[in-house]
Order: sequence, then structure tokens, then C-alpha cells
Amino acid sequence: MDNQNGYPPLKPNNGKLFKNKDKVAGDDRPDYSGPFMNERGDEARIAMWLTTSKAGNKYMNITVSEKFEAKQQIPQTAPEPVAADVEDTFFGDNGRF
Repeated sequence: MDNQNGYPPLKPNNGKLFKNKDKVAGDDRPDYSGPFMNERGDEARIAMWLTTSKAGNKYMNITVSEKFEAKQQIPQTAPEPVAADVEDTFFGDNGRF
């Protein structure tokens, strides 16, 4: 059965590479990337760059990294108010009635 992206499900120690259609000459994004599953069944990301060595030999540079997840927005909380040891000048009598 195919997964939601239309390719067969991953098996341990296997991955799928897809051409990066958004790559622009000179940027550092991979030429190909896709999902990868390690031997324990954990999903990861595989990326591949087509490269040429100083000697002119062509090769593929491949990295496997943690699965990319869209970063969730962490709600910003207001800092805890800090009690001040300063006399309340608004009332002029340290706030007492």
C-alpha cells in the first residue's frame, strides 16, 4: 500500500530521493532529498548533493539527519512580575490607606 505521498512505504534501512525542483544555482540546498528509515524503524531525512572533486571526479555527497518537522510556534509567556523593594511614590505613604 502506498503512503500519503504516493510512493511505497519505507522499509528499514531504505529511503527515497526526490529531485529538488526549487534549487537555484549557488544555493546550498541538496540536489535530491527525501525520507529515510533507519534499522529501528525511526524516520529520518536523507539529502544528496552532486559534487565534483578538485581533481575533476564527480561524486555524490550524502547526509542522513533527523526528520524535518515544521517548527511549532511556542507561545510567548509574560515574565513573572518581580516584587520591588521600592517605596510606592504614587500614594506617597508606601501604599497604605
